[in-house]
Amino acid sequence: MQTQMLIGGRLVAGEAAAQPVYDAASGAQIAAVPEAAVAQVHAAVMAAETAFPGWARTAPKDRAALLLRIADHIDTEARAYAELESRNTGKPLAAALNDEMPSIADVFRFFAGACRSPQGLAASSAPATARTCRSTRSRTIRWCVT
Repeated sequence: MQTQMLIGGRLVAGEAAAQPVYDAASGAQIAAVPEAAVAQVHAAVMAAETAFPGWARTAPKDRAALLLRIADHIDTEARAYAELESRNTGKPLAAALNDEMPSIADVFRFFAGACRSPQGLAASSAPATARTCRSTRSRTIRWCVT
């Protein structure tokens, strides 16, 4: 499993303590993910600030294409992601695979469409019975660290 962070166009390992990831059913550790050190968080924020002007100039069709590639990748790797999610959270595999993975891919497809849509006109491709609602709002957001 890839656990590195993308900072400034490079994949780097976290330099802080590793956080264990556990199997919800057995309690066994299934992975350890190194966290970012404070300096790495700072570097990531600075890299995002530096990259923002170029991204802001990126044509909507190119932004949409990148987001669609992410959605396609999620679809392609859905089983592996669902298995990890099921093990980590205890969620039934069928729910992770058939509910969660399509919804995650749909978020990227929604925003790919939103890239090319006037404000408020993008619609989700989630089924009408889905308990989700998405809308668009035009506002510049430079970066987010959680």
